[in-house]
Amino acid sequence: MAESTHNGAAAFVSFVGGAAFGVSTGVIAGVLSEDRWNNIGDLSAFLSSSLLYGIVVGSLLNVIITDKIGRRVTLLVGAIIAAVFAVAMAFCHILWLMCMIRGFSGVGIGIITTLAPLYATELASTKRRGLIVGFFQVFITIGIFAGYCLNMAFHKVTDGWRYEFALTSLMPILLIVGFFFLPETDSWKAMRDAKKQNADNRPSFGQRTRFKFHVLKHYPRSIFVGVALSILYQMTGLNVVVYYTNSIFKEAGVDNLTLSLGLTMAIGVWNFICSLIPPFIVDKFGRRPFVIIGCVPMIIGMILLALSYQLTFQTRYVLAIVGMILFLGGFEFGLGPIYFIVINEMFPAEVRNLASASQNLIMWLCNIIIVHIFQPASKGMTPQGFFYLLAGLSLVLLLIVIFVMKETKGIETVFVEGVRESCRSSNAAVDSNELEQVSSPPPQQSPPESSPEAEQTAQSEEPDEGGKTNLVTSDVEPTERAE
Repeated sequence: MAESTHNGAAAFVSFVGGAAFGVSTGVIAGVLSEDRWNNIGDLSAFLSSSLLYGIVVGSLLNVIITDKIGRRVTLLVGAIIAAVFAVAMAFCHILWLMCMIRGFSGVGIGIITTLAPLYATELASTKRRGLIVGFFQVFITIGIFAGYCLNMAFHKVTDGWRYEFALTSLMPILLIVGFFFLPETDSWKAMRDAKKQNADNRPSFGQRTRFKFHVLKHYPRSIFVGVALSILYQMTGLNVVVYYTNSIFKEAGVDNLTLSLGLTMAIGVWNFICSLIPPFIVDKFGRRPFVIIGCVPMIIGMILLALSYQLTFQTRYVLAIVGMILFLGGFEFGLGPIYFIVINEMFPAEVRNLASASQNLIMWLCNIIIVHIFQPASKGMTPQGFFYLLAGLSLVLLLIVIFVMKETKGIETVFVEGVRESCRSSNAAVDSNELEQVSSPPPQQSPPESSPEAEQTAQSEEPDEGGKTNLVTSDVEPTERAE
């Protein structure tokens, strides 16, 4: 079946999904500086990370429900949850209850942010996919900057944090309105139709799960790269900088809150500017070059942040500012936008939701870990030691991208009546009985090449040493198939 594209709808969800997460994340930096919350000490980490706990739960829920009820309905569920609890935070002043409500809001944000890049990937045309999905990260930076603007606008207003939290509901509310105009993706509709056509012989949940893992195990390189990128997306220090910007400035010698917030806003603008470049040219130059180039300023930036703590001269905060500028610029130019593109391009449609959601889950768990360990680790190994460690992890990321990660530019995968085919591949034969039971079309709709002779040959053939016999048993990466 022909692939239909809805670039406008894909761009809308990419915008709302990224901005919803960004503003919810960015706003907490200033809230923790306000009178009501600036004296809670180490508990500030729990208030910061409570959103992340919810996001982890939301990522898990996405795995369970999106293949059952569809992409667009799942987005609606996430938007309603996020909007309701964002407003609820404005009426709370008890710390433990605030953490709980912010966590529930995170469940909705987790559903949205996990599903938005996948939804955009499945809707967008191949020529515009890198641009649209890459802009997801741009919209995250816009949301973070909007959160900083809310901090600046309300930091002198009595209980201004209430308004700040309430206004984070705007993006989820916009998604609720947009739901009535959003289409469902062809990939999900094909899966739904295949289930209906095979309703009498529908496999159990366990069979479907085993099938998905059966497909995934033939993509070892993709799994390794996906997991590594998910871990290093957080462990290189992004949210240490985002969540603790004001704290870092304070430790580096900036004592004036208004100046600190102003510097934070300026860095937010820089963050946004750097994230604008890759989406427009990523479909021309590929994914890997951006991450490789971006790793260099990330490493240098973390070293300068370490030096800002290590040195003692009065204007050492200049090193902190330059370090943040370099690190965030490198991240937003490289791994930031590319991550959400490649994790949805490396896997076939049958397992794309499982793979994408699982990698997002790992990424959010690492986010929680690094937010919690930053303050105690800074005390145990000194802040400069911690930033040197983050610089080392950025170097690890660089080596993985150079020597392990393969290019995914131009891979056009479509879900054809339940069976993933590569548009430029000649190895599309399927020989797995389990695959036929789970996802093959009815006999009358079988493609001409699926003759009994071909099936017999496919079932009897053992994979060759390179594993190139067929789609499911092949351990060849998607990029190799596309060549």
